Amino acid sequence: MNFLSLEYFLVVAEEKNFTTASNQLYISQQALSAHLKKLEEELGTQLFLRTRPLELTEAGKIFLDGTRRILAERDNVLSELRAAQQIKEQKLVLAVSTFEAPPLLPEIIEQFAKRYPDVEIEVTKRIKDKMDGAEDGFDLYFDFPPLSSKLEHIPLVDRDCFCVALRRSLIQSVYGSEWESVLRQTRSRGDLCCLKEVPFLLLKGRSGRIPQFSQDVFGAYGFTPVIGFQSDNGDLNSMLCLQGRGAQIGSYFYERSRFYRELDVEDPICLIPLKKPLYAEHISLGYRPGKCLSAVERNFISMLREILQQHTQMFSGGPYDLTQIIP
Repeated sequence: MNFLSLEYFLVVAEEKNFTTASNQLYISQQALSAHLKKLEEELGTQLFLRTRPLELTEAGKIFLDGTRRILAERDNVLSELRAAQQIKEQKLVLAVSTFEAPPLLPEIIEQFAKRYPDVEIEVTKRIKDKMDGAEDGFDLYFDFPPLSSKLEHIPLVDRDCFCVALRRSLIQSVYGSEWESVLRQTRSRGDLCCLKEVPFLLLKGRSGRIPQFSQDVFGAYGFTPVIGFQSDNGDLNSMLCLQGRGAQIGSYFYERSRFYRELDVEDPICLIPLKKPLYAEHISLGYRPGKCLSAVERNFISMLREILQQHTQMFSGGPYDLTQIIP
């Protein structure tokens, strides 16, 4: 027994005619008759007297009352679900790492607010290692490597390389008149060892793979960095990098997205891709397993991909061309 069988039964019971009912339901009279016969077999009782017009048996009358109650309750539940979904879709809760905010987040929020002014967007922080995949405190989570095993993921950036990000004035202050030669050599070689005298901004006191990536890069080059500053917060290190206090290691996409407004100024941030090692880094949006994404969530994901595509095209063919670095 299912709702379709109940709907068919209700129409036949009200119309008291198979032909009229089949026309109203847009199915053949034969198919309708077969549905009702199967329903009677399932219930183990006859619902209709095949007279002209059709008449309900006593069991049919009882079943008709029950059918009306069941379908009415179904309609009420569906109505409540639609209302709840409409209320829910007026708010989108984005979770970000306590470690640092995703790049482009202000631009993402601004564009989303312009496109969907009736939707409230909220940003909350989550500690990845303590995150419960079943919690209801967020809709989508910006997830950086290593990805949480408690969430399903929609990849935003699948593959990337590492780079060094630093102010040009920092290279000038460290190398003096030789700065242009050092910059050209570093770019052409993609070799971290060309920057042995540059101070680096390092992460400390953090567990997990996120800060370990920098150490992996240093280790691959046999490189011991000059320490310019250490903190346990990526946003703080990025601000110090903007101030020219030191260089930092990060994924090319991440650093370019973080500093794209500073790439074409009088004292630009220089992004220098490193030729080894190449990591498969996945920047993703995570959500609870088995969750059915709402229309607002799907719209946010679609808009986010548009923004990322725009940023990729912005540097197409230039010295920061992502397509030339990522296969």
